[in-house]
Amino acid sequence: MGGFRLFQQVIYTKKDLIPLKNTNGIIKRFTKETCPAELNELYDRYANNHNGMLVRKEEWWKERCIGDLWIAIYYDENQVPQGYLSYEVKNEKMKVEEFIPLSAEARHGLWSFICQHDSMINEAELVLNPNEPLPFLLRNPRVKMERYPYFMNRIVNVENFLKEYLKNSEFDDRLMITIRDEQADWNNGTFLVERHDIRKSSAVENTLKMDINTLSAVLFGIYTPKALMEMGKIEGTCEETFKLEKLINDKIPFFYDFF
Repeated sequence: MGGFRLFQQVIYTKKDLIPLKNTNGIIKRFTKETCPAELNELYDRYANNHNGMLVRKEEWWKERCIGDLWIAIYYDENQVPQGYLSYEVKNEKMKVEEFIPLSAEARHGLWSFICQHDSMINEAELVLNPNEPLPFLLRNPRVKMERYPYFMNRIVNVENFLKEYLKNSEFDDRLMITIRDEQADWNNGTFLVERHDIRKSSAVENTLKMDINTLSAVLFGIYTPKALMEMGKIEGTCEETFKLEKLINDKIPFFYDFF
């Protein structure tokens, strides 16, 4: 597999529940029966800034993402939704399954909403994107944090994947990539990558050599080409590695869904 996605679990006690700053927005709560369409719009905006997130359908939302949870959406002073969280409160504990702020204001507003439960809970457990800055912003950084490896990713068809990958790319160079794949023979070989054009090639000069796991890791943003070269996972010149760096997007990988 190309590399694992991480998620982070952070546990705050009652004394940690201190708001960051006041905001002018409001929070509205919903259930799976009352959730507005803008919930999926918020998720999609967040997903577009990451690699590998799931496209959610209405049934998936209701049965797998929300279920018996509450949804709290933060609206700014102009009534524009800016973020949401899904949560439950049981046995004096609040568990936040998804924390999705699309702005600093939404982050402050959603955290304040969590803090408002301090009279009814002794602990708040948040499942966070490892790149979520909330823990850094809070007064006490010495809380329990655990990171877990989660889903693995794999490119099934290199040629088709690269064609899709290039559609939103500004890559304007010429790059040769030689792939080894022990499980899928159709991925073995050298691929010529040019702007909006991918094809297999018989040439082998100036090529970057790697296995399918390494290609998956680099294109999903799990590791940089430079880091993988230092690990010995990419063979080739520094010049060609720099071209690969120009090909990849700057999005980070994340996956919130469970199966």
